Amino acid sequence: MASPSSSTATLRQRFLGELINSVTVLDSVESAAVGEAWASSAVAEWLALEGASGQLASELGDFSVAAGLVGWIEGDEPPGGSEWLADVGSHRAVLAWEISDPGQPRERGLIMTYEAASSERHDVSVTIRDGSLAAIVIGPTGLAEAADADSRDGLVTRELSPTQAEAEVRSSLGDLSDQMSAVSEASLPLVLRRLEMTSATPVLSQDGDAPTLIPDRDAELDRYGADVIRSALRDVLSSPAPDAVNQALEDCQSLFDSQDPDALTLAEVSGVAGSSPLTVDALCQLTGGYLAPVTFDPHSAVEQRALIELEVADWIGVVLGLCRASVGTEVDGAMLIGAINAAPEITTTIPKKDAPALAWAFEAMLYAWEVTGVLVNGSVGPAARWLLAQSAVRVWDAQSA
Repeated sequence: MASPSSSTATLRQRFLGELINSVTVLDSVESAAVGEAWASSAVAEWLALEGASGQLASELGDFSVAAGLVGWIEGDEPPGGSEWLADVGSHRAVLAWEISDPGQPRERGLIMTYEAASSERHDVSVTIRDGSLAAIVIGPTGLAEAADADSRDGLVTRELSPTQAEAEVRSSLGDLSDQMSAVSEASLPLVLRRLEMTSATPVLSQDGDAPTLIPDRDAELDRYGADVIRSALRDVLSSPAPDAVNQALEDCQSLFDSQDPDALTLAEVSGVAGSSPLTVDALCQLTGGYLAPVTFDPHSAVEQRALIELEVADWIGVVLGLCRASVGTEVDGAMLIGAINAAPEITTTIPKKDAPALAWAFEAMLYAWEVTGVLVNGSVGPAARWLLAQSAVRVWDAQSA
């Protein structure tokens, strides 16, 4: 068995490979805030994997824009450049509000609007609980209005000076909550740079090597999930596998034969061996791997905590949403949140404040559906409907049997 240090080193190398592959997203970035958020998430993940503070930019030396953004998050000077790169490091707080609920005196929110030299604006919202920073949301302007509309009567909103708001956020950093979501941790490095701080970044999770135990599954909930899928997708479940499933099986087999890292990761998460030859049943079990996982060890600690938050009801909404979507529909975390909220079988919706964290968690597992053919180049594939319906019933019935 590999030692903890070698296991963490392997995860870091895998992360670096994925990060380098994602560098191309910067080609379509239209604002500094988006590019900085990408770099903030990268630095958070690196630190969670026990990467040395301040050394991630050097790993991206062949990619000047990415290295410059990461370097700035790590404490260097802004990279400069044309178009939106000129805005990096120029954001300053211009507006701020406090949002509180008299019924919850231990918790309050602060929302700050930041403006870049080009006049581009975005909001940073933080939740402070018992004096400690507990949550962060970075998004477009309007968070104050969204929070007001998404909360019950009695919410109190008052305007603050940006200087006062930033001072209170700095004060809350002295004792960070250990219950921060993955999205909040990923946003923290960027908030620190907004506050012109870098020394607090090591407080991010350093337990990337410690496995996160998956809670025992609730057999009743699993049975309920299987029953909902049976009721809603009876026609799909009673139909034979279409030709697209055979193609997906062949493609998945090829990935295992070539020892593709994503395929091997999915095999570990699902507890399904990828040995040759794969069967349709094994393909269904792999497809449903994240619906009833046996381990999240291949993921970083940040991703593990996010994935554990996904519930059977969330997966019901996702499965039904994708089964009802047209082939070719683009899929990302936000689309899946919309699918959950739109499913008539789900009686509750995802609150706005929780949506970013859940969307991020879903995006951490979408690779699995590329491996199994549910997704093709990020869009719903022709095998998706049959595979998702079959996999949900099979893995949840297996868990509840």
